[in-house]
Amino acid sequence: MVVKKIILIISLIVLSNTVDAQPYKFYPMPNVWFNSVDQLRIGVHLKGQMKGTLDDGPNRLNGGFWLSTAWPEYPVSYYLEFTEPVYKWSSFGSEAAIQVQSQFRTGFEAHELKFKKRFQDGFLENEFTEHELSLGYHNFYTSDYAVIKTQITSKALGVGSYRYRNVHAGSVNEALLRAGYQEQEFFQFIFKNEKAFTVSKWLSFKNKNRAVLQSKKTPTYLQEFTAISSYYDQLSNPFARARGTVSPGFVTDFPLYEAAHAGSRADIKYELNQLADNKLRTSVFIFSTNVDAIVESPLTTGFSKIKFLGDVMELKHYVFFDASTASQELLYVVYDINSIFSLGSGFGLSLSLKKQQDNPFLKAFSVKYDVPVWRFGNPDSINGVSFRHILSLSGTITF
Repeated sequence: MVVKKIILIISLIVLSNTVDAQPYKFYPMPNVWFNSVDQLRIGVHLKGQMKGTLDDGPNRLNGGFWLSTAWPEYPVSYYLEFTEPVYKWSSFGSEAAIQVQSQFRTGFEAHELKFKKRFQDGFLENEFTEHELSLGYHNFYTSDYAVIKTQITSKALGVGSYRYRNVHAGSVNEALLRAGYQEQEFFQFIFKNEKAFTVSKWLSFKNKNRAVLQSKKTPTYLQEFTAISSYYDQLSNPFARARGTVSPGFVTDFPLYEAAHAGSRADIKYELNQLADNKLRTSVFIFSTNVDAIVESPLTTGFSKIKFLGDVMELKHYVFFDASTASQELLYVVYDINSIFSLGSGFGLSLSLKKQQDNPFLKAFSVKYDVPVWRFGNPDSINGVSFRHILSLSGTITF
């Protein structure tokens, strides 16, 4: 009933504006995806806005609808996001907006009401500060899609959050305070920082940091771990959202991870196995730092000179150092602490194609292949020199 009302309200608002001097314009895009439950998911990606505006006008719509060819218990899925500016509190580049988000796909449903405020100086679109307040409802309506079933919860919950994001001079700072109720109250505080800087034409560095405080009652799908990101974050990645998009056998040999997540890359496979066996305990405190030294090599230089490929794709080679520390008891964090260190090397390949201006969709894809070769920390059984293979896939493929 709630979902039907949300769809009806959005439809009425959009249709009411089609008689305006500025008619409403839709940008449909066919979309096909695959997982082991739906087999092929066939649908349409839809973006809508007032004609003559560019992601800054009233009644902005973004979403998609899909139909499963395998016809499972829930064959229809959708994602909808409707944004309405609050002009009283907005100015050029510094919009205030109310946003409604609703989704029912791959075993997870969420309905959220958000208020967002952005602050931007003049035309500097890449330097801004954003604030976001959110109140919503989360529920896993089936466990069939879960890659690791112990990550999901069988009970619905209400959750509220405040998010702060600042982007300035190549540095990104993000803080998230989340609280909710699922039989018992829980809370989470997550701080992330990312900075990149160039030393020379041949060498640059990228540093990512993450600090987490969370209660032991935090639902498993929201929990942060030393190495792996929360399942809630993975739900935004089409490759990790549902089982079968990437072959389970392939994932066993090359564990998937979230590239934007700071953590111990050498422990990803170990934590996934512990989580699958329901043996991974909750850490109430986590701090992780990743340092990637990006090196210009003959391989990356040669790739950039390949006709066409070098224009739309970028290959990077880097060596990395990871350090993480965690505690399962907040009151005894100094005494009950586990630190992990690792070294390795990797490659990153990224693709980004901007569509024509009258169709505001972005095609993007990236893959990272990391090989942590040395690890020190607990447990001792996985320490030492060993070639561990890890893969990160992210992006959107729309056609």
